[in-house]
Amino acid sequence: MKRCVNLAAIVVILAGVLYGECVKAQTAFSTPKREFRSAWVATVWRLDWPNSPGYTEPAVRAQKGDIDRMLDSLKNNNFNAINFQVRSMCDAMYRSSYEPWSSYLTETRGLDPGWDPLEYVVEACHKRGMECHAWVNPYRFSTNGIDQWNTAYDQELKSSGRLLSWGNTVILDPAQQRNIDLIVDICKEIITKYDVDGILYDDYFYPNGISTGSDAGDYNEWAESGVDMTFADWRRNNVNRMVQAVYNMIQEERPEVRFGISPAGVAGTSSTSAGNYGVTPCPSGGDWQYNGIFSDPLAWLANQSIDYLSPQVYWKIGATADFGKITPWWGQMADHFGRHVYISESISDISGSSDEGDHREIANEVELTRTSNIDGAPGSIFYSAKYLYRMNNPRCELARYLANTTFAYAALPPAMSWKPGTDPGLVSNLQVSDHCLSWTGFDNYKYTVYAIPNSLDDNEFDASVQYLVGMSYDTEYALPEQFRYGYHYAVAPLDRMNNEFTPTIFNTSGLDALAAPALLTPAYGELTDDPCTLSWTAVNGAQAYMVELATDEAMNNIVARKVTAGTEILSTDLGNLQPHDFYWRVRACAEGYADGVSAVSKFIPQVFAITYPAAGATDINPAFTLVWHTAGIQNEATVEIAVDEAFSDIAYSTTSATGEAVIPELVLAAGTKYYLRVRVTTDQGTQRVTPTVIITTSFLIGEVPVFAVPVEGGTLYSDQYLTIQPQAAAQSYTIEISSTKTFGRTRFIETTTNRVNHTTKQASEIKIGSKLLTDGNTYYARALVSYLNEAGDLLRTAYCEPISFVYSSDTEPVAPRGDLNGDGQVNTGDVSALYQALLNGSTDSLYDLNGDGSVNAGDVSTLYGIILEN
Repeated sequence: MKRCVNLAAIVVILAGVLYGECVKAQTAFSTPKREFRSAWVATVWRLDWPNSPGYTEPAVRAQKGDIDRMLDSLKNNNFNAINFQVRSMCDAMYRSSYEPWSSYLTETRGLDPGWDPLEYVVEACHKRGMECHAWVNPYRFSTNGIDQWNTAYDQELKSSGRLLSWGNTVILDPAQQRNIDLIVDICKEIITKYDVDGILYDDYFYPNGISTGSDAGDYNEWAESGVDMTFADWRRNNVNRMVQAVYNMIQEERPEVRFGISPAGVAGTSSTSAGNYGVTPCPSGGDWQYNGIFSDPLAWLANQSIDYLSPQVYWKIGATADFGKITPWWGQMADHFGRHVYISESISDISGSSDEGDHREIANEVELTRTSNIDGAPGSIFYSAKYLYRMNNPRCELARYLANTTFAYAALPPAMSWKPGTDPGLVSNLQVSDHCLSWTGFDNYKYTVYAIPNSLDDNEFDASVQYLVGMSYDTEYALPEQFRYGYHYAVAPLDRMNNEFTPTIFNTSGLDALAAPALLTPAYGELTDDPCTLSWTAVNGAQAYMVELATDEAMNNIVARKVTAGTEILSTDLGNLQPHDFYWRVRACAEGYADGVSAVSKFIPQVFAITYPAAGATDINPAFTLVWHTAGIQNEATVEIAVDEAFSDIAYSTTSATGEAVIPELVLAAGTKYYLRVRVTTDQGTQRVTPTVIITTSFLIGEVPVFAVPVEGGTLYSDQYLTIQPQAAAQSYTIEISSTKTFGRTRFIETTTNRVNHTTKQASEIKIGSKLLTDGNTYYARALVSYLNEAGDLLRTAYCEPISFVYSSDTEPVAPRGDLNGDGQVNTGDVSALYQALLNGSTDSLYDLNGDGSVNAGDVSTLYGIILEN
């Protein structure tokens, strides 16, 4: 037997149980068994790979290492394919018979690097059970003018008249049959010399904006062609002829190779090609490609000259070009024409922070590709690969986030239903040895591998996604660590079109069974803190133990499994448990033996969770005390209150180790939905997060406002702001200033939102009409408050009584330390003010004169000292 490939472990997150630092499992996301999950790996300009050019042994070793790290990250996070750019500028990232080596590999165009990147990448992908699609740019020669490249091959192209230029962009002239033949030959070499799974074109066809007049380099070609087509139709037809020729070649040579094109995100609008094919126009965005680069994706679908499209819908849900409208339309087109659509999504603006907002947007886009798909063949290709895994904070990589949300299980690439496969029969000689599966299979087939919990009857196994471990191009498979014990296995043939056939199950019946462990702690029905220790007796001959956690005593609804070599684990090893009665048992496991299964026990964790306010409460005063059960964790916890489920917009945050936190007045708005959670790091370094609690604050009635600055008859200095005493009910404040008490037409008026309690302009910037305030003049101010009622209506209070003030162009005088009554001096009046503050139990830092963090008798002594000094 060949040595098993050491595949990285596959992350499986069981919905509704586990939470992480930056991500948490989302029960709202579907989990399809079939889905194309890929990433664009751009080599042009070395955007994704290689990190640096070179051909020396250290450089090549580094380049291979970078490929391996990228593929490990993608595989570990349940991706099943990459789109590796092998031809970007009439060059090659492989040993081509037609074109020179890419300068992006060695820095010198045509220089042999001494190895073959495409060969290496294909083999590396297949070792990991991933597909490798060769990304080809069919036409582009240069983006920096005709003289950018000057190898002998380039000189021959230039002198032969095969190139078409517009500005700095130079391409192979799409009209010329010899160029079509060249592209066909290049693609033929790629699919026959390398075991690639697909060919994918990007969105570069004719140069964008190329003239449609007689100054265009191909105008005479069209004029002399004798075709009965417009110039634009002729150009589109040239592209279509090339696409059809490549597709026909693939069907003759290797029909299992998937041929795709990734056009611009919008096509088939009412003003372009929708009417040509009798389909509903694209409902959002503009189709610039039809007459800009002469690309007509609906033609390729209608001609069935491709297997899939990957339109670049590089906008967000709700944007002007709306991902939420464009993606469902593409799903309709795929169904109408009987081909697949895997949406390309832009992730290049995703950061490596712990912010979840952008990550959640991408996850929602993935979910939309699934719900928009009609034929059970969804898919996403992310541009580009480096933004999935090269992050400042590895715990918050987008790839990891997706693995914990939308990609919680492995998935198979969709089958091309228009290319039926041949059932080869069952694999045979399925066996397990040293944690490696092996079997006898068939030529030119792949295989799907399943892990079946020993608690599941084989008759109940349905080859569904929750049992899928991965895909193999070989007749052996190294089992990831978490599937080595407590499972038996199934393997099914998978042809190169991804049609799956009947699985063979490795049966454990007839094996000697280990003894059953006895459960020790906690006692049955015990009320425990979380974390608590689950323990059991050791079993002779056991190599490992599998702990199973369920929400029912029959253990039908198992929500977590954990394999350990010891005889105890913490409850936190099974995830951050939500409030529930939990049942558990332990399996003693060893290779070659049937499991020894313990009895079932029950425990009730007092979980780390918010106990007040109650989830769903709709009448919570905006100033309240948040309370949570600490579950025995005495470390300082972080309280977060956000206005969005992703906690990307935090309205308030504080820390506390006591299990409660006072939410101050004026922090939260009235009548507003908020999301609450508490985070803490345990002594073991584990991040714990409470389940999110959603509340709505109660509606409050706004009151007629009162000015804090200036006061009636007072002075407003140039560096001051008009300030209202804030109200929790306020949605906004409207402030008016006039030179007359009647507030005529000429006045300053401003509405400040989000409960901001002062004007946004300093007094020196305020104008009445077109004039700034005049030093020494008297002015009048009034204000009102806007607030919401339970019906969602915006109501207003009456204006307050106008106050008068004198404007001063001077800046506000600085009050001396100890001036507690605001009279500008430090005297016995301030002593009275301090004694009153003491009687009222004030915590205002104004009265903390000695800086010890509280208001007490020590501040009185400090104040007397200040008075004596003055």
